[in-house]
Formats: sequence, structure tokens, C-alpha cells
Amino acid sequence: MQTTIVAKPRLVRCFNGRNIVITGASQGIGRAIANELCANGANLLMVARRQETLCRARNELVSLNPQGRFDIFACDIGKPDEVDKLVDHVASNFQRIDGLINNAGIVNPGRFEQIPPNQIEEEININLLHNACYPQIVTLYPRRRLC
Repeated sequence: MQTTIVAKPRLVRCFNGRNIVITGASQGIGRAIANELCANGANLLMVARRQETLCRARNELVSLNPQGRFDIFACDIGKPDEVDKLVDHVASNFQRIDGLINNAGIVNPGRFEQIPPNQIEEEININLLHNACYPQIVTLYPRRRLC
């Protein structure tokens, strides 16, 4: 007979009680990441453009982990004034941020030559340039190792 030893996964040790900001958290990969971090005890600030999808995502997480902290903040990362409000929200509501997951993005389906230039510009701004905005959230806090 074989004996199986079940060790506590490292992920659980890493994220239990940690404060994590996730952009694009209301659906797709961002929501899946939020679900996994929730299952591992993380406190989340979920960020996305639409308040109603954020509320649905948060309600699902609350049902999975009633003791967890799941804040939401509606923010269009393509709008610098909204990013500034997000940074202010984080600074006034969190003593520390342990991690940031830059997951927000958009895609304009179709053939590239048929996509209007303004939509291409929006896609570039959101998918590439927003990464320059979000690090200001974590620079509000001293650096520390997550695990």
C-alpha cells in the first residue's frame, strides 16, 4: 500500500491574507485568477470597466469565501483621470498592496485592415500603455517579497 503525503500548496502560503489588485477582473482570465486567489485566501481589489459585471463577480467570490475581502472599483484604464481615482482609492483603503495583476485589455475582432484607426489606437492604449499607469499603485507602498 502506497502512502500519499499531501502538502499545503505553496500558493496557499503565498496568498493567504495578501492584498492583490487585479485589473480586468470581472470576466475571462481576470475572473479566473480572482477565483483562484480567493480560494487561496487573498484579499482582492477587483478592477474593471463595468460596475455590474464587477458586482456579479464579487457576489460569486463572497459565496465561495464569506470571510474574504473583495473590493471592487469600476475604472476605464484608457482614461487617466479614472486611473488617478483608482490610485487614490487604493491609497485610502489599503495599508499595503502585495501584488498587482495587470490583466485588463481589449480586442477589436476582425481583419486588421478593416478596423478603424481610432479603435486600433484605443487597443494600443489599453493593452500596452496602461502597464505604465498601474505600477504607481504598488509604488505607494514599500517593496517586500510576496512569498
